[in-house]
Amino acid sequence: MPNQKFLKKLTDISVLFGFFLTPLLFFTQAHDQFELPKVTFLTLLALPPLVLEFREKSFQKSGLLSLLILFFFATQCVACLPAVSLSWITSLWGDYENFAGLSTLLTYLIWYFVFVRLLNQQRIEKIFYFISLTAFFSSLYAIAQHFQFDFIQWNPESVNATREFAALGNPNFLSAYIAMSLPLFLTLAFDHRGETVSKPVFTPLYSLLLLLGIGFLFLATAKGQLFFHLDPSMNFSFVTRTIGLFCFSLFCIHAGRLELLPVKILVISVLMLGLLSTASRGGFLGAFLGLFLWCFLAFQNKEWKEKLKQQWLLVSKTKLLIGVGVLSLFLGIFGWSFIQRLLNSLLHISQSLAVSRLSIWLPALTMIKTHPLLGVGLDTFKIAFPYYSGIQFNQIDGLFTSSRMAHNELLQIAATSGLLGLTSYLLMVGSFAFWGWKACQKSSSHDRLVLIAVLSSGLAYQIQNLFSFGVASLNFVWFFLLAVVTYFNNRSQNTETYSKPSFLSSYFHKLIIAALLLFIILFPLSRVAADIAFGRGDVYSSAIKNPDPQTSLDALTYYSDDEIHYNQRAANLFPWDLKFSLYLGQSYEQRAGLDKLRPQDWYQNALFFYQKVSRMSPANAYYYNDQGRVYTALSGYDRQYDEKAQQAYAQAVHFSPSSPYFILNWATSLEKTGKDEEAQQQVQKAFSIDPTFTAKILAQMAFEAYKGGDKTKAFRYVNEAAQGNTLSAEAFYCRGILYLSEKEKKKALADFRYVKSLPLDPYKDASIQHLDDLIQESQR
Repeated sequence: MPNQKFLKKLTDISVLFGFFLTPLLFFTQAHDQFELPKVTFLTLLALPPLVLEFREKSFQKSGLLSLLILFFFATQCVACLPAVSLSWITSLWGDYENFAGLSTLLTYLIWYFVFVRLLNQQRIEKIFYFISLTAFFSSLYAIAQHFQFDFIQWNPESVNATREFAALGNPNFLSAYIAMSLPLFLTLAFDHRGETVSKPVFTPLYSLLLLLGIGFLFLATAKGQLFFHLDPSMNFSFVTRTIGLFCFSLFCIHAGRLELLPVKILVISVLMLGLLSTASRGGFLGAFLGLFLWCFLAFQNKEWKEKLKQQWLLVSKTKLLIGVGVLSLFLGIFGWSFIQRLLNSLLHISQSLAVSRLSIWLPALTMIKTHPLLGVGLDTFKIAFPYYSGIQFNQIDGLFTSSRMAHNELLQIAATSGLLGLTSYLLMVGSFAFWGWKACQKSSSHDRLVLIAVLSSGLAYQIQNLFSFGVASLNFVWFFLLAVVTYFNNRSQNTETYSKPSFLSSYFHKLIIAALLLFIILFPLSRVAADIAFGRGDVYSSAIKNPDPQTSLDALTYYSDDEIHYNQRAANLFPWDLKFSLYLGQSYEQRAGLDKLRPQDWYQNALFFYQKVSRMSPANAYYYNDQGRVYTALSGYDRQYDEKAQQAYAQAVHFSPSSPYFILNWATSLEKTGKDEEAQQQVQKAFSIDPTFTAKILAQMAFEAYKGGDKTKAFRYVNEAAQGNTLSAEAFYCRGILYLSEKEKKKALADFRYVKSLPLDPYKDASIQHLDDLIQESQR
């Protein structure tokens, strides 16, 4: 059947494309440029295998590991139930930026069973190669980023001056991918079955492909366009980048098939340089332990070790020493930032953990103790975290942030799906190691080396995930590794791979496949389309928040119209993602500040969407704070909203009890309803949590009250700030400004001189400006 052959060929291409392109994929038109495009790409790629599966007339017998994977999936389904999850919609679709909900896990599960059906010896080695090739390309991209040769003008928030991320979105993810690929490449490079090939690398055709690849990739960078005086455009960069990647890929595929030692050394060197460019301690540890396991197990094979020794004797020792010396020098220079970071971490390990992970892990443990059996809900860690976090995390990462993940896979699973989910995950990982090792003992010399690479890569993944978390590029490889173990274990047991289903089981099987096909067709692309609209709306929102001083009110109103239009489109295209509705509410709230004729209508629209997302995620403190802010604005027109504002802020404090900002907002609303004593208690509570931030917020509130004409309230706020934190330069600076505005120059001078005398350098505070000029003005 030609259709059947076509589908099988398309399935093979889909599998290889999935491994080759997923880590390299990004989409700048979407607001989330990395994870959402990768997850969507993998989901859509599952279409051909599912269609093929729909046409098959046999079932795959998968074994115990598959049952344990299904058990793990079942526990994650339980963690999505409304009675369990803090937000079942978030658990189903995944929190924005993570996209680690049940729908994404289902994509990985589909691919696992696709692998189980399709894998054979040749495909496994081919996938090893494409994973290694992608890691090689990603490492080259990271090196190019290090030297400012980048294809994309990334969001400044995504860029770290000393840590590279290629197209994976985060240095930790890049390091994890390289760490997982290293054992796979070593098995390909030093497999004892490999034969020496005399075919030259730099034939005229492939030399031309190499030059064209490098040339077009250079043209895709800003430096390349500047060098040739070209006008940069998105389409030009995309075309040149695509041509360059295609030509360079063809050359690497040609060169990578050779058993030449220089090629092997070059690839390993680039991978190590890419790993160092990330400066990721978890990735380095994962790579080290993965390579250690590979070497320890591989060198127990005497036949392979002997043939490797014979190849080693053919290498010129002089050239090897020169190569190692140059490489070591380059590694020392290029990886100096990582080496410094690693040494500093080892010498000050407790301090390093305190500022990076302990402030997340300890609240995660508390979360697990509070919800031990089923957890707080799949991918709802970010929602629950403010309730358990305390102030330590916010003092490090900022007072308006919540940790999106536990940065430890075991803690993440236990916190979100309970000890039941953790047990199922540990059974899955333990079964992977046990059956992998068991199959390894029964396999031939070559197959044993393949399984050693799989086990080593899996170890690198698990070690890295003790300090980070999995994303699409990593999890896709992880489920492939699981499938490889299943394949070898089934083969070693000589079990019947396929069986003919009964009519009932066949009907049920086709029904499930049809449902999965319908899901893939309807949802992934609509989510990407919604995110594109959301990204465009965010551009207009930024223009309104940070307007050019010469921008007219009419222009801002025009921006607001477009912002509302695009956010409304995003919310309509994919109403199950809370962030789209949340930002639609914020766009209406922004419009209320621009429209002086009917702001109440815009505030009511904003309130509607804030209430909507609160119903979808009823434990999110930030959503209640948004409601309280709108109620406070509406109270200027109708005093009945004061009580509602107080209730909303109280809910925000309930779900984030260690946020001084939420507490001060609640205190302000309590004052408006005549509950002064309770308000003062909350202010004191805020000072006990974080006196620096509390004084800063009170000073800002004093400025706002003074601008609004309430001088009494303004001085009360600033006095509370100065009394609550006598080392707050901003509090005394603010009070000095207010005194100066009231022509009380002596009091202003005293405050300004006090600010200058503080042991902390007040000039480093961006909010304190022209202090010396103000002192001179107060002395006149």
